[in-house]
Amino acid sequence: MPHPFSLALAAVASPRLNPVVLAPVVLIELALLGYCLVDLARRRAVAGGRKWPWALLILLVGGLGPIVYLLFGRRDA
Repeated sequence: MPHPFSLALAAVASPRLNPVVLAPVVLIELALLGYCLVDLARRRAVAGGRKWPWALLILLVGGLGPIVYLLFGRRDA
């Protein structure tokens, strides 16, 4: 019989995610990612002058990257 603490540790290490809760979060994340990439592609000027660092930030930093771009990266041409 396994030790009770090992069962508790296994439950904490691999929690089950409810798809009903996870699906809207994933959809919002993908929509935000798509919006930011399209906005970046259409924009003439961005903060810092180059678009590729912003594209990397949007793609690689998860949910925080698009938000940082929307707050600090967009600049009116």
